Amino acid sequence: MNITKVSPEFARDLIELVNSLKGISYNAKVNYTNRSGQTITYEYVTLDKIYSKIKENNNFAVLQPLGTNEHGESALQVILIHKSGEAITSDYYKIRVNENGSKQDEGAAITYTKRYALGSFLGLCTDEDNDANPTGEGMDLRGPHNKQQGTPQTGNKAQKSHTGNLTDKQIARLNAKAIYAGVSQEQLAAHIAKKYNKTDPKLLTREEYDELCAQLDAAAAKGGHAR
Repeated sequence: MNITKVSPEFARDLIELVNSLKGISYNAKVNYTNRSGQTITYEYVTLDKIYSKIKENNNFAVLQPLGTNEHGESALQVILIHKSGEAITSDYYKIRVNENGSKQDEGAAITYTKRYALGSFLGLCTDEDNDANPTGEGMDLRGPHNKQQGTPQTGNKAQKSHTGNLTDKQIARLNAKAIYAGVSQEQLAAHIAKKYNKTDPKLLTREEYDELCAQLDAAAAKGGHAR
């Protein structure tokens, strides 16, 4: 991220903007069907709603230009411009597109990356993430082309795993983060076995899960792999 010393006015307005976004509510839902055939409903904030909330502030404009990262891969940045003329710019966020996908899939991947990048840049929780809840309610961060959308259903609660510390929803979320970070299931399993000496991801502790999620988020932002 490219941040230089900013003026007191910029800092004050930025704090006001970030605080105003803390209470942003989810306004969309999506259904995800896991490998067991269970349908799970997630809630999230749309990109349009985040843009609208930023515009309401009247002190900032946000740009998300498309370009290429240092590896020559399709990527985008977040640029937050203040009315004073000062600006802060994020690092590149890689856009992960299925090579065999359609133009619609490509557009969905760009929109998803914009929402992910903007949320990360401003410190927003843009989707449901209640993994600490014992019911296992949590948000799958898989890209739109990897989700099955439909009419939200009620009463679809994730079953808590009886074989380890993590729930089925947490495992689904971990796998989704790996997909977005460009990490295959084989690579993820090998990483867990090497770093945590566990052959079943459900046996990860909450601390190990949080650490691994953070590694995958960092890998996604950099377009690399978890270490």
